[in-house]
Amino acid sequence: QTSLTASLRASLNTARRKWVDTVTPQTESTLRAIRSTWYKTTPAHRPWYKRFEQRLNEDNVIWGIIGVNVAVFLMWQYADSVAKTRRGTTEYLRFMYENFTVGWRHVIKEGRPWAALLANFSHKEIWHLALNMIVLYSFGPAVISIVGPRHFIELYLVCGIASSCVSMLRGYLTNSQRPSLGASGCVTGTTIVFAATYPTATVNLFMFLPVPAALAIGGFFLYDVYRSMSGRSGSVDTFGHIG
Repeated sequence: QTSLTASLRASLNTARRKWVDTVTPQTESTLRAIRSTWYKTTPAHRPWYKRFEQRLNEDNVIWGIIGVNVAVFLMWQYADSVAKTRRGTTEYLRFMYENFTVGWRHVIKEGRPWAALLANFSHKEIWHLALNMIVLYSFGPAVISIVGPRHFIELYLVCGIASSCVSMLRGYLTNSQRPSLGASGCVTGTTIVFAATYPTATVNLFMFLPVPAALAIGGFFLYDVYRSMSGRSGSVDTFGHIG
């Protein structure tokens, strides 16, 4: 009886393997690959950064960046307010200058490399914040549609760090201790990608003058280069713009 049962089981297993191989012939290595792919693509088992990346879209990326810039602006206002209302209390203001501005001395010599990144989310004046965020809001969505949300964040950060590096180099070569801050380098990089992709798109210069994107954005870039080379940048870090 035992021999008959074993023989029947072997016959059934043989028949099942033949049917499976006929319908979907698979090797063991292929089956392992399929199981591995299924495991990796099951939402519950995806790495957290992959799940985060899937939630990124045009709106939450643009408004997220704007929100961070506004939050840092409010931190500046609080630090200024404390320094004015409590005379001699400047630790908050000193903290902001040391961590949210970029300069050769406190980034390199004093060892605060994170400031080279954080300075690109930092604005002390409302007009500076408003201008950069309006330009970001105007051109950012179109650039996200070109490169995707994750690559846009990478582009924004790389442009910001490049801007900080050029600004620090200018400070080192000119022995300037003046710190720099603002998202202008990130925003300039965003507009250049837009102009390179859509050079003939119409841009309303100064809100009312329609000109091709390549002419408007290229013109502003060349104007920053001129001001940097001629020493006519005034209080604006035009070297950071072209970084």
